Amino acid sequence: MIKRLGEILIERGKLDPANLERALRLQEADGKERIGAILVKAGMVAERDMMEALGSRLDLPLVAAADYPELPVLEERVSVRFLKESKALPLYRYKAVAPTGESQEGEMEGLGQSAVVERLQGMGLIPIRVEEATASTGGGSAGKSLFRKNRISQANIAVFTQEIATLLHAGLPLDRSLGILTGLSANPQVLQLLTPR
Repeated sequence: MIKRLGEILIERGKLDPANLERALRLQEADGKERIGAILVKAGMVAERDMMEALGSRLDLPLVAAADYPELPVLEERVSVRFLKESKALPLYRYKAVAPTGESQEGEMEGLGQSAVVERLQGMGLIPIRVEEATASTGGGSAGKSLFRKNRISQANIAVFTQEIATLLHAGLPLDRSLGILTGLSANPQVLQLLTPR
């Protein structure tokens, strides 16, 4: 019998059972996101530990960074356009803040979320959110009940908490951090919460 991802992570000591329960509740509330993505985004499991557990579950070897060539192979012969169109490299959407406090949004190809975060940091930016461009960014359905339409989902609360923690950890003051998140948020419920009345 194939073990569930959560079981593998708990057995390896990479995940606390209580955190798994929290993540499962978030998944149930959101209904769209995979449990692995929730665990990584919420900071409950490191991305590397998640990759190792998935590799174990799928019986696939994990390729180490040392296994890649140091210099790009055929860089001059393969265009960025081809890489985008063939989806050879995943495309990531990001939101980041410059040291001046100016917010930036964009798209960037990368070998993984952590590689994109490293590139943004190398550009002197503070990454707030990095997600695969094909990933769902949320949004409500029209069929939600009248009483739930203004409710902020647990997944959005988790993302907001992670973003504010990132900005505060980077040394920005709380009022400036809230102002930045207000400017970046596309979620109307979060905007309503952050906007002074």
